[in-house]
Amino acid sequence: YIRRIKKLYPQMITLLWGCSAYILLFQQNLLAKLNQIVVTNLLNVYNFWQIKNGQSYFERFAANESPFVHLWTMSIEGQFYIIWPLIIFLLVKFAKNKKTIFWIITALTLFSALEMAFLFKPGVDTSRIYYGTDTRFFSLGLGAMLAVFWPTWKLNANLEKRSHWLLNIVGAISLVAILLMATSPIFNPQKAFAYRGGMFLFSLVTMIFVGIIAHPGSSWNEWLTNPVFKWIGSRSYGIYL
Repeated sequence: YIRRIKKLYPQMITLLWGCSAYILLFQQNLLAKLNQIVVTNLLNVYNFWQIKNGQSYFERFAANESPFVHLWTMSIEGQFYIIWPLIIFLLVKFAKNKKTIFWIITALTLFSALEMAFLFKPGVDTSRIYYGTDTRFFSLGLGAMLAVFWPTWKLNANLEKRSHWLLNIVGAISLVAILLMATSPIFNPQKAFAYRGGMFLFSLVTMIFVGIIAHPGSSWNEWLTNPVFKWIGSRSYGIYL
């Protein structure tokens, strides 16, 4: 927890302080509820505040000038960092069996994806399901599932040539699928398909690609390791903020 706080909060506080100072001096039309925005971000509940206050993610392109809209995802990450270690502790303590732990995480992940699909209603504002921790958990859950059944320290780097190329081909297919989904109109996050399986499918393919990259028997880690990607990756949190 201390490591997470040291990693996340200095840059978060800098962003909140800097933007708040700018708003106070130059854009006072955004002062309304600024104190609430700052506090809820520090407490990692900003996504719930956005839901309660009707802050549509998609209206930011039109009337919403707030520089904080994108921080909803940081709140979900913060909640995950706080709660998930406790859940894993309880699962290890009481479930004990690795398969049981995996299937419990799988059930939670599928429940989240199904909840998003069931709550979506055409023509109704999607902020509740777009920002909701419960309806967005499936992306984190897929990563947690990967950590259980694909532990990198147990993966064999010395694979047969056939298995090596199979991993590389699956990785290539996953990358192409990610790029196609990211640019396809059907995955528009204001359309029904995105909520009725689209986001889950995108997260699933991304999980597969991450698993391939992490496998020491594939070539993808080597192919994607370069000074540019390393520079961006080591600063990705600050860049996103």
